[in-house]
Amino acid sequence: MGDSVPAARSARAVFEGIIELGPRDLKRVAQLKGLGYTQATRAFHNSVAKFGVRVLGGANNEMLGLVLAFFEVKPTEPYRDVLFDSFSSLRSLSYLGVDMTDLSTLFGLVYVPASASGHVYLSLFEKLKERGLISSYRTHVAAKRLRYSVRPECIDWSTGKYSFEWADLKDRVAEDTVFELSESVLADYVDLLIIKELESDATISLSEISNRLLEKHQLKVSERLLLYHFTRHLVGHKLLSRYKVFFPLANSISAYIIVRVKASCNEQYAKLVRRIPFLSIELFTGGDAVHISSHNIPLDHLPGFVSYVQKKLRPLVSSLDIKMSIQGLRYAYTIPFELFDIQTGMWKYDAETDARQVTIRAQELLSSVRQREGKPID
Repeated sequence: MGDSVPAARSARAVFEGIIELGPRDLKRVAQLKGLGYTQATRAFHNSVAKFGVRVLGGANNEMLGLVLAFFEVKPTEPYRDVLFDSFSSLRSLSYLGVDMTDLSTLFGLVYVPASASGHVYLSLFEKLKERGLISSYRTHVAAKRLRYSVRPECIDWSTGKYSFEWADLKDRVAEDTVFELSESVLADYVDLLIIKELESDATISLSEISNRLLEKHQLKVSERLLLYHFTRHLVGHKLLSRYKVFFPLANSISAYIIVRVKASCNEQYAKLVRRIPFLSIELFTGGDAVHISSHNIPLDHLPGFVSYVQKKLRPLVSSLDIKMSIQGLRYAYTIPFELFDIQTGMWKYDAETDARQVTIRAQELLSSVRQREGKPID
């Protein structure tokens, strides 16, 4: 294709290549897509500057001995207005949102150990119920996770907007490889800190990572040592999943679809979910009893999304629930490196400690609210 390719077509090609090869070697990306290196570099940087396109890394949770658990909680009346901020202090969080269709409901994802201790940790929610913070809850532990990038062919790369017809969407295969769960952690502390930085921005250099580790953690790690960890540990131990390309989440709805798929419909359901251009994550519980998918939907595409779910997905399921959250009422989090015990090389989760932490924070916030409103403090 060379440098004669129009800018929009070259941008699409570049990001198709990045999804395949990652962002660290644009020369290889250019060769893969038949572009000139200068044009590929220009297309990448222009799209980042104009449209806010982001390339993020992600951990292979299986290799880190972690799985994700979906949760939904309903606060008791006294804590209805403070529980979101109280929950946000949990170090195990991957995602936290307020359901915009029922503002009294919180939902999200927590990292838990793949070992039996992960199920023990989920007693956190029962402890919060016993303390009177929540009235009810439900959890689903995911046996496997798949992550997805934007679909470059569904973007108008001259405007940075989605442009597609729902009826014309094609099948796509999963981008990630699912590995067997490891109950041990095939990483050390430095590995986790590198992953954390790549989850925020996968395009940063080793020099920038070194500076960030010193600034944030007072940890001095040379570029040479970072390169060793990256090649020998992150790549060598398959700690990183494939890099993902995302558009900014501002002015978008974050939706989680939670379904029980009818018997014999699992393959068809997964195929139709993966056609959705906004798909970000798929989670599967043991035996695929429950399927959870997350989607980041631009506001102007919400009606089409809802129609697609009703017409294509609903006939294949026995139950369907959608949780939606908007900007300002949702948080996303990187790998929970704070819970890694350097001495033992294992994850350190304590449901009692976290329940106490959330309770103390909720009581502090509630006292502050009552003081401002001039109400008595219990």
